[in-house]
Amino acid sequence: MISRILDFFSDRITDFEATVQERDHSLQVAAAVLMIEISRSDAHVSAVEEDAILGALEKTFSLDQEESKKLMSLSNDKTDDAISFHEFTRKINEQFTDNEKVHLVKMLWDVAMADGRIDKYEDYYIRKVADLLYVSPSDFMRMKHKASESADNRKS
Repeated sequence: MISRILDFFSDRITDFEATVQERDHSLQVAAAVLMIEISRSDAHVSAVEEDAILGALEKTFSLDQEESKKLMSLSNDKTDDAISFHEFTRKINEQFTDNEKVHLVKMLWDVAMADGRIDKYEDYYIRKVADLLYVSPSDFMRMKHKASESADNRKS
């Protein structure tokens, strides 16, 4: 009897852990897709932008370099198939806290500024994503300035 109870709970815990891992992975993909879209928005994806995306994925999601490269590869495929930002921003809105959304906007700015300039299309897309994530205009601008300061510090 006790072994059946233990088996029952063991199965439930395993199912729960698999669900959590799947949810976390889909959020990682959603965030990576948005960063990739920003890097592509000016029609030129530079190596420094790709490095910025990989670094953000590693730091934010505690991934190693190989995991972040796999995630970026998968996300590139998803980006190619995507019709709009909505499927990705919806997942993020459902699962991210307000602070996590603001942090994601900062990561988008970091990617846009990685090549040393902000293209008008990068600015437009980040503004659009921030609106879709319900990030306030003040947080949007604060993250832009914070990313700009970080970029200036990297140049020094």
